Amino acid sequence: QEFATAAELRPLSRTRGGNSRQLDPVWIPEVSRDDNSSGSDGDYASEGEGAVSYPSWCERLRHVVELHCPPGATGGAFYGWYLVKWIVPGLSFFMSFMIQNYFLHIATYFYVQWMYRLEHSIGKATEATYTGETLSSQIGQGSLHDITAATLGYHDIPTYAIDGISMSIPVCWLMMVVYYLNLHLFTKCCLCGTLLALGKGALSVLTIVPDSIGWSACKARLGPEGLAWFQDPHNVNFQEHPARSMMDLLRMQVFGISTTAGKDHYVAFRTVRFCADMLYSGHTYAASLFALGLYDAFLSLNHPLKKPTFWLRFLIGCVLACVVLADASIMLMNQFHYTIDVVMALLVVLLYYTNAAIARVVVWWADEVWVPKGKRLRLKRTTGGWYGEVLIPPCFLPFCLIAGRYNISNSSDEVCLHKAILMHAAHVAHTEPARFIVMLREIADYHRSRETDPSGLKLDREELRILEKLANELEEGMDYMKGDVENLLEN
Repeated sequence: QEFATAAELRPLSRTRGGNSRQLDPVWIPEVSRDDNSSGSDGDYASEGEGAVSYPSWCERLRHVVELHCPPGATGGAFYGWYLVKWIVPGLSFFMSFMIQNYFLHIATYFYVQWMYRLEHSIGKATEATYTGETLSSQIGQGSLHDITAATLGYHDIPTYAIDGISMSIPVCWLMMVVYYLNLHLFTKCCLCGTLLALGKGALSVLTIVPDSIGWSACKARLGPEGLAWFQDPHNVNFQEHPARSMMDLLRMQVFGISTTAGKDHYVAFRTVRFCADMLYSGHTYAASLFALGLYDAFLSLNHPLKKPTFWLRFLIGCVLACVVLADASIMLMNQFHYTIDVVMALLVVLLYYTNAAIARVVVWWADEVWVPKGKRLRLKRTTGGWYGEVLIPPCFLPFCLIAGRYNISNSSDEVCLHKAILMHAAHVAHTEPARFIVMLREIADYHRSRETDPSGLKLDREELRILEKLANELEEGMDYMKGDVENLLEN
């Protein structure tokens, strides 16, 4: 309330039954009950006397915009500043995805040329090995041996089914993020997606990996028109005309190809899919990234539901993990990717999502850019960390035992604040020991009364017991504490 008053913000609260309750501007916190109310710890006020009517989505949006807007913003600029913070990460992800697809078309071109040379050079080749072992691929197909593919066998699964499973999680994530106005999570997932898309596109061009499903399936995927377009020397020839070839590929990606492929035919007839779209799997990184984002969003919930319990978190995590594993299994059964593509995608997503640098950039963009300093304190209080927050998910093997949220702090600021507080406490203990003991008891009472703590600084039961024990000892031996108060504080 003090921060909101200092920043000249309107408190966002609605009443029912005559009792006004202050509500958090970004995440609706726990609803405190009257002293004579009943129910277990953490229950929300029920309908009736003293219950709180939660603000609508539009009301929450307006209050969040007030926190993010610079001074003097009115009219369309009032919402424009906040809208830009959503548009920029989303546009960055979209543009990087387009760049990834452009690079994948370049990889497809080189793969078609490589297979054309291989197909006309091998002649009669034997499939036998020195040991007589049967491999998962044939020479004429140009794909690599994959032990998992050989174990599972090939299963014809439609591509739209794979795309549907991979897109179901991002759609749920987007609806949840927009409903709860979680700019931090939206920025984080879009930033991770941007880096993943650019990395996949770059790797596909740096080393052309043969398509896992083979040359015959690749020709069927491209279609006669697409295959003829890549084989036509008037369209693409990087050795003779690199600049023109890049423009030809760009026009093909934007407008598609016609039924009669030629250098002057760029008609939006049909788009062309990719071959050699291997390391790493785009479907897997999309499904796993937004599954992590959806799990993170559930962990942040405290309105209108209770904060998720352990078993609810466990159930949500298992469901999301099963969807990601099902998506990966279907791609391996369909030989849409090599096993290494799927494993690398999962690993890179986990490394990006748990990266401290990305978490710091997210807070910088969401809470600091264009936000007046008087409002940053109010915003940062709701994020759980001043400089960023890192989530280590339970599925991050072998680090599942340390799963949880970790805050990023600036060591110099934290040390300065720590010294200032200790010096002031030591001064109070020396000059007014009775007041110091009262202050310790007030701190213990405050932490005990807090049901939840968005900042993550709430003392647990053992820490509260130590604090109360210290206060009792100080009170009993006040006459002997004059010269040793610094040592006691340090202990």
